[in-house]
Amino acid sequence: MVNLLTMAYDAPMVKPPEPSPEEKERRYQIGRNWVIGQWKEHNEINHDLAVKIRMKRYAMKMLPKEGELGDSLVSVDGKETSVYGRWKSEAHKINDMHGPPDHRHIPMWTPPIEGFDISQYIESEE
Repeated sequence: MVNLLTMAYDAPMVKPPEPSPEEKERRYQIGRNWVIGQWKEHNEINHDLAVKIRMKRYAMKMLPKEGELGDSLVSVDGKETSVYGRWKSEAHKINDMHGPPDHRHIPMWTPPIEGFDISQYIESEE
């Protein structure tokens, strides 16, 4: 067994045959189109996040300040706190229980394969 493993380890690397110029061009175009598509998706996601962050910052800036007209004190756990101050503290909380949204794609190392159907490879539980 050790000899077999040693021979497998020491075996020379076999290079695949050189693709034709047409095949090289086809592979290049597939890779290029995939990268362009990934950049478009990346830009859409980051634009969406940037807009949401900007809107949240603006909304937080528009919250009324503590002590402004209309603010009142509320007793919470025996402490008198400002209603507007509580709104602001709630708005600044970060919920770290959530991950990325479900509509986001999982990163892949390869471009999608045309005509690939995952259901052909999944065993049914029946």
